[in-house]
Amino acid sequence: MSLEGIDHNSVLADARKQLHSFRCTVCSYGASRSAAPERCPMCGGSSWEFEDWRPFSNLTLDLSSTAALDRTGATR
Repeated sequence: MSLEGIDHNSVLADARKQLHSFRCTVCSYGASRSAAPERCPMCGGSSWEFEDWRPFSNLTLDLSSTAALDRTGATR
């Protein structure tokens, strides 16, 4: 694969446009944007918290509840 002929500036511009998740620190409103919004549309707050993408964060909760059911002998 050759890197000749690739416009590196457009590749960098596309990378900057990726969606990120932000959460308002006042009301917990969630927004997915390439940059943090200026103000929250729900409460008007201007403080945002960046949220990491964690695709498997709820998996441990699912597994632990399944294990608890198995220990008690309850049916699913």
